[in-house]
Amino acid sequence: MGPSTRATRKGQRSLDNNAGIQSPPLSSSQGASKTSGSTVARLASTRPRIPTHKQAEIEQQKVAELMKELERLRKDKARLTRKLATDSAVNGEEDDEDEYESEEEQEFRVAEQLHKSAFESRGVFPANSDKPKRKLRWVHESQSRQHTTELPSHASSSQVALSVPSPPPSPLVNPTHARYRTRSPIEPAIQPEAVSEPQAGQSQTPAQTVRSERSKSAAASSMCGRATSGPPPYKDDKVPKGKPKASDYESHASRMIIRACHFYSVLICTEDPFPDDDKQVLWADKAWLSICQEVQVFYRLTDDIEHIIVERHSHARGSLRDLVRPWIESTYGMLTDGTEHARITNIATYTRLLDLHSDEPHPVFHYQDTFTPSGFALHPIVHKVIQKSWFSDATGLGVRYSTYFSPIRNVTLALLFTAIEFCLDQWETGIFNLRLQFTEKLYKSKYIKHLRAIEDWREIDEEITLATMQDFHDRARRASGAAPLVAPVVVGLSASSRDRLRLELERQRRERQSTPQRDAVVE
Repeated sequence: MGPSTRATRKGQRSLDNNAGIQSPPLSSSQGASKTSGSTVARLASTRPRIPTHKQAEIEQQKVAELMKELERLRKDKARLTRKLATDSAVNGEEDDEDEYESEEEQEFRVAEQLHKSAFESRGVFPANSDKPKRKLRWVHESQSRQHTTELPSHASSSQVALSVPSPPPSPLVNPTHARYRTRSPIEPAIQPEAVSEPQAGQSQTPAQTVRSERSKSAAASSMCGRATSGPPPYKDDKVPKGKPKASDYESHASRMIIRACHFYSVLICTEDPFPDDDKQVLWADKAWLSICQEVQVFYRLTDDIEHIIVERHSHARGSLRDLVRPWIESTYGMLTDGTEHARITNIATYTRLLDLHSDEPHPVFHYQDTFTPSGFALHPIVHKVIQKSWFSDATGLGVRYSTYFSPIRNVTLALLFTAIEFCLDQWETGIFNLRLQFTEKLYKSKYIKHLRAIEDWREIDEEITLATMQDFHDRARRASGAAPLVAPVVVGLSASSRDRLRLELERQRRERQSTPQRDAVVE
């Protein structure tokens, strides 16, 4: 056995001896102190931590940022889902959503996808593979045109019609509906149609109303002495791809489209904030014709331009909502420190403003005194929203289209109340809810309720309430810096001055009459 082996065994025995040594037992006092120390440390570690005011603000800000990011990702997911479904259905057309349009339900797109087979059964196919959703025409339409061109001149139209079978009827799709209405690419700019007048006791259908209005529009344009032209020119004569925009057209045509969109927004805010499909089409035609008559340039209203104009209805409501939202905290005293006390206080404020404790709730947030309540529609936020939304300056929509805002209409005031109620609903849980959407499905019924309350208020005293609505307009117009609608009466001479000057002129006349007689005596 060598020395290295002995050293190795000796070291191993020393390690075994050290491992066998145990620590001395602790006394009872030492053990108790150690146990109590661990218990105190464990209690200290589990004690609830009360954040400071600054830490609460930082945490609330982080939560708000995370909620915004979550909302953005949700919108992106919904947009990509719709785009994927549309691409698979119509060979990949771009379908991006606007800031305000993402909050509006587009039921007609879902209906088109669900009933695609019904379209094909009726023979309706995309007219252009590059832009399949722009125009739809019968599958036999191009064939009939081709047959008409190739047939000899003596071939009658009835023979051509017999060569193409008529498609079977389908109960799933109504081709007269505004969403499925199509225009032929060879349709003239504004072609008058022979519209039969309804008989006594019969009312016009929405489709007949649209055709009648277009006939009147065509007659009005012909009276202006200007021949109608084709569609507006595209920028650089390049047909754009994707969703239609006003910037796709030449500068003068783009300005016309934007002005038509503004007029359409005025109709939304003063006539009906939630119009049906037929009314949207009718208003788009009305807005486009109004601008064409104003600039004396008559372009044909294409499907793309109509789509741009019609999409403004959600934009008009969304812009009003975004204007009201930042003023809710300061106006009604909503707390944002994120504490439990703030949450309970916000819930109590929300319940009081919406009058939720009553058997028949009647919102009081627009009253001048929300506690009494008293002063219907006289809360400072009402005048503030009217002035900032439509009378922000001398070129605001309320100034340019004063006929629709002087006095403020019931519809406009009801829409304003609905926007305020939506912004209050975001505080229903005591904490600001960014995910709530201002959609027609949720808030049209609340708008109708506000409209009926305003109408009842107007019926109580028509004269005083009309003066109040007119005062809303006059105050907002003065704040915008625009000239008043009615020119002030210029006061000239007073009554005493007129009497004094009348006597003076009588004296001058007598002097002039006596002057020729004195001249004759001298001669």
